[in-house]
Amino acid sequence: MTASIAIFDFVGTKSQLSTLFKGVGLLRPVLQPHCDYFVLHIQKPLLSSFLSLLPSLGISYGLVLPTYSLKEAALTLYEENFCVGTSTLNFSCLNQKLQKINQHYTMDDALILKIFQYISQKGQSIVSLDLSNNHFQSVNFLSQVKSFFPELRFINLENNRISNFNVKVPLYYLSNINLLNNPIMTSKEFPHNALDALSVCTINGVNYKETINFPLCVSPTLAEIKMGVFDSYTIFKAAKEFLSDFFTGYDEANPNVVNFYDDNAMVTVSFSKANPLIEKLSKIDRNHSVVDDLNECVRRVLHKGDVNVLVQNLRMEHDMMNIAFDQTEVGPFTQLIAFGACLACGVLMNFTRTLLIKNGLITNDILHLFTDTSPITAVNITKINLSAVINTAAKANVSQDVALRVLRAVNFDSKIAIKTITFQKSIQRQNALAQSALFSMVQLSRSPSVLSTN
Repeated sequence: MTASIAIFDFVGTKSQLSTLFKGVGLLRPVLQPHCDYFVLHIQKPLLSSFLSLLPSLGISYGLVLPTYSLKEAALTLYEENFCVGTSTLNFSCLNQKLQKINQHYTMDDALILKIFQYISQKGQSIVSLDLSNNHFQSVNFLSQVKSFFPELRFINLENNRISNFNVKVPLYYLSNINLLNNPIMTSKEFPHNALDALSVCTINGVNYKETINFPLCVSPTLAEIKMGVFDSYTIFKAAKEFLSDFFTGYDEANPNVVNFYDDNAMVTVSFSKANPLIEKLSKIDRNHSVVDDLNECVRRVLHKGDVNVLVQNLRMEHDMMNIAFDQTEVGPFTQLIAFGACLACGVLMNFTRTLLIKNGLITNDILHLFTDTSPITAVNITKINLSAVINTAAKANVSQDVALRVLRAVNFDSKIAIKTITFQKSIQRQNALAQSALFSMVQLSRSPSVLSTN
């Protein structure tokens, strides 16, 4: 790469200026005469040392910004922002990067597609594409990204202005898309098969006025969706408001707990008045028996019409069929974990949901959905068994997320999950001991021999 310097106030010819520069160590100066100045083209690595010499020669100068075509600018940005080690192309703050090389454009689909086209020959191996902080309002360009970056697995669209994601992304290997901090304001549907192999989708809905319809079952390979904090209705908030209005104190055996069951929505919830959060649901089976008088109470409420508000809000996220809760205190936070199965686009899926609550407000809300080729049976897990799995993981220094994955993998059989976690820990311990023994042997082999003399 070369830089251009405008040389002013030199009285003489091009040949004389060339001779002067050769005298200070510039072997082959490339000069172009203009009206009243010369332009010197110099290799960038030599620029700073050369500029420090000019004042001593009595020459004033100015840097000339290079003029690129869009193709040259795209290739320059690729060279400067592609990490070979991670196969990551960092086009975050792309507009600012263009402005640094004297390029001024409006960020839109046409511009992005042109840039992708120019770098496509070099970008065939790109695995991760960072497009955060670009003020994108549209992501229609993603529909053509496969022809440019066929190996792409991760797309970061964080901190843009995307209000609608209704584009098909035909990427076979795509496994992770990040939509954090985008102003998705209304409920939107991801089109069928929009994300062919998506396994993780991260969405921050701080500004949601309605919940987004998750792209559930958009493909048989869909494994997991992560959702950020949002302020719209959750099943917990909807249940709390509904139950506090219609079922407060209904359970005579325990006046602090009220229950709601709707056969049409396939929803069962247990709610504690003593705690403003849903506290527990000890054991739920989809076909569990419900006392007749509670059914009668629900039927009476249905005629009031207010239950429709609850059912609609529940269905905006997922139709819950079975659910169990575990609640723990983590410092100043309350952590609420829900396990269950849900009906997503007519297909049964296992799920877990983790909420982090501080001062009565949800600060983090993550929903995990899990497809399985085998038939998904109803969840039948108690809070005690759930706590046993979590406690076993804690004692084994296994992260809670790993423990939950194990529990889901064994179809929520807590006994098998505990055995699996314990077995994994024993294997880790054996590996650690083996590594320690190997290290001791190496150290011993390196130590000087001790010779005994008689």
